[in-house]
Order: sequence, then C-alpha cells, then structure tokens
Amino acid sequence: NATEYANNSDPHLADSDGDGVWDGDELAIHSDPADPTDHAPQAVVYGGRAFLLVSHTLDAGGSYDPNGDSLTSSWTVEGVPVGSGLVDVDNPASSVTSFTPDAPGTYTFTVTVSDAAVSSSATIDVVAGSGTIVPDNVATIQEAVNLSLNGDTIAIRAGTYIERIDLLGRDLALVGLDEAASVILDADGAGSVVASGGIGSEIVLSNLTLQSGNAADGGGLNALGASSVDLRAVRFVGNAALSRGGGLYSNTAVITASGCTWIDNFAAMGGGAWVSGDGSSLDHSVFHRNESESGGA
Repeated sequence: NATEYANNSDPHLADSDGDGVWDGDELAIHSDPADPTDHAPQAVVYGGRAFLLVSHTLDAGGSYDPNGDSLTSSWTVEGVPVGSGLVDVDNPASSVTSFTPDAPGTYTFTVTVSDAAVSSSATIDVVAGSGTIVPDNVATIQEAVNLSLNGDTIAIRAGTYIERIDLLGRDLALVGLDEAASVILDADGAGSVVASGGIGSEIVLSNLTLQSGNAADGGGLNALGASSVDLRAVRFVGNAALSRGGGLYSNTAVITASGCTWIDNFAAMGGGAWVSGDGSSLDHSVFHRNESESGGA
C-alpha cells in the first residue's frame, strides 16, 4: 500500500482516476494513475466556411483515443446567428455530421467524444455567407472573382477546374461545396493555382485541392502581400516553385491552417511551404513527400 500511495495510486481501487486504464498499467508506462486526462480521448473537429442554404459537413472523424478505445460522439449547437431556426445538427451521434445554415452569420458547435470512461470536447465556429456558386451562376472561378466585392464568398461545386485564379487583392473566401479531394483547382503547370494579387488582403480557402501549380514562388498559393490567410481542409498536391514555397508562399500574412495536407510539392526553399513572419499557426495537418534543395517544410 505504501508503494501505491507513493505513486499516487489508491490501493483500494484498480483504476484510481477512473480513466479506464488500470493503475498498474499506467505505472508501467510512466503515466500518472491519479490523472484522468493522461489517457483521455482527444476531440478534433473541422468545419471550414459554409454557404447559405447548402448542407455543410462537420467532421470530428479525426478524434482519437491514446489507448485505441472506440469513441462515441455527441454534437450540440451552442450558438446561431439572428434569424436562424437551427436547433440541432443532422445526426448528433455521428462523428461526421452536417447542418444547413438558414441565415448568414456564425454558427457555433461543440462535439464531445467519449471512451466510456473519460470524455473531451472541442468547439468550432462556422461562418455562413451567400455569394456566387461556380458553375451554377458563372462558368469559371476567375469570372466569379472578377464580379466579386470585398468580403464575398465564392462557392465551388465538386469538379476539376483547369484555371489560374487571381484574387485581385480582394478579401475573399473560396469554399468547396464537397470534400477537398472532390473540388480540384488545377493550374496545369502555368503558374500559381491561386494568387493573392494585392497588398493587405484577407483570404479564406476551405475544402479545396490546389494542384499542378508551377511558379517562381508559391506554386499552390502565392499569398504575396496578403495580411491573413485562413486555410481549412485544403490539400496542396504536386505543386512546384522555382524559388520559395512549392505548396504555399507567404511573405507577410498570418497563416492559420487546420486539417490541411501538403504532399509531393517541390521548391528550392520550402518544398511544402515557405512562410515568413510571426503569428502563424498550424494544427492537425500533414506534410508528406515534399522536397526542397535547402530547408523549409
């Protein structure tokens, strides 16, 4: 008993902290038997930008348990914009669910995952807006950009779009209406797939694949001069840059990336990405098989 007390273990309990892992097993791997959080599941959620009156996916499928235990999920609606009648997601007990925004503004959701012993939660804000849908309203993404105003959202249906997109220095959101692998922007080796095109712009990209770009900097996304770039579930695949940032180049912007993938990109510096400046953040993202001649992700 003295030994158990010395190790923060309760000799009267097989699992002192109630986390589903026996005290002896925790001590064997140098874990604290009195800390219920050291074996707690981790809730991971992606949401991106949404488009008004179009079903939008909420994905907590990346949540995990360090012990490999199976997880249950539970979604709750924490907040909706004025005018919305939303009270619940489509399937509150599924790790991947959806909702349809019925009013513009910010929707807040919390998902809780549990391994039957311990649970954890994650909260996400999803901003819904209206705007142009490609190809319903216009044939190309660039045409939608040309017709846009600062703050607009451009929604893109599933498909492959062979074009280079210049955002013309405007504050814009490009949002795929399907999973990222199904909404493909392909520059066909003719330049950056997406370029900011101006100074001080705020860019949002969500649920997109940027592929086959080839440019001096930023084969996938050249954010030259932008002030902020918000990336949600964006795939950078097979892009190249002669100089910096095969997948992504930024010299000034604060980059926020969540649930993104950089794969098979190449550059002289920063095969996957080359980002300069402070304040950028990256979470639950993957870099794989990117190459560079000297340093960088």
